[in-house]
Amino acid sequence: MSELQSLLRDTAERLFADRVTPQVLHAAEDGGWPAELWQVVAEHGLHHPFGAGDGEGAGEDGADWSDLFALLFAAGRWAVPLPLGETAIAGRVLLDGGLTLPDGPLGLAAQADLSLDQKGRVGGTAARV
Repeated sequence: MSELQSLLRDTAERLFADRVTPQVLHAAEDGGWPAELWQVVAEHGLHHPFGAGDGEGAGEDGADWSDLFALLFAAGRWAVPLPLGETAIAGRVLLDGGLTLPDGPLGLAAQADLSLDQKGRVGGTAARV
């Protein structure tokens, strides 16, 4: 295991052990968004392990795919109710395209009928997200 894998795993394990409580899990099962948990994950940079979002260096200064597995293994162990895998993968796609990472969770859609309004907001429907 690499040093980065160990760091990601250990950080995630400590964070999830402290923050993924039965109350957080029950609220998520009832449709609630665990905003405080997301905030802590984001503060630790676990939502974008592939890079900081400057559009450069994806995979150089950030994690690689095996490092992501260490993080997702910990998330699965604690049943973390956040889209960590989707956000990390979508973030990597954006970084590989030379784009800056937006704040908040990201997703991937196999089929989407999306459009931008005049203010630059995305609207429409996405299937199989």
